[in-house]
Amino acid sequence: MAIYNKKGFTIIEILIAIAIFSILSSVMLVNFRKDQHYRDLKLDASLLEDAIKKTQTLALSGQSIDGKSFEKFVIKSNALNNGEPIFVLGALGYDGSMVEIEELPLKNSIIKNISNLKIEFDTPRGQARIFINNDATSVRTTTVKIQNISNEALAKCVDISSISGRVDVVNCE
Repeated sequence: MAIYNKKGFTIIEILIAIAIFSILSSVMLVNFRKDQHYRDLKLDASLLEDAIKKTQTLALSGQSIDGKSFEKFVIKSNALNNGEPIFVLGALGYDGSMVEIEELPLKNSIIKNISNLKIEFDTPRGQARIFINNDATSVRTTTVKIQNISNEALAKCVDISSISGRVDVVNCE
């Protein structure tokens, strides 16, 4: 009588385990990709918020660049680059000259509600003035609606107040 010592797994058990693992992996990958659009949108909204706050901080500190002082610090939307909005941080001198400090492209988003946005912060108090669509009169508050390029149903709003100087990223209604 032959005695068999059964140790290990059969080929059927291994194939079933691989099939279960493959199904679970594909479900996880689909969910990960689905959330990627939302993460990209949230990142772009945070980048815009941080750029506005950075411009405000430069004005409050009276930052000088290359030994030159400035009357205002400005962030404005520039021409679209292949559909991507680009924001430019700059400093406006007393003689009216503009020095570009930094460029901020929003790579995964589009902005439809405002075509031209310009926010000026006076030095040294940091008082803000918001100009929309090249209008000469400033507004007190505005909301920039940022939508994902791939899924426009996904949106975040950046609320800007010139009265309090507050900038917040909120969910759009």
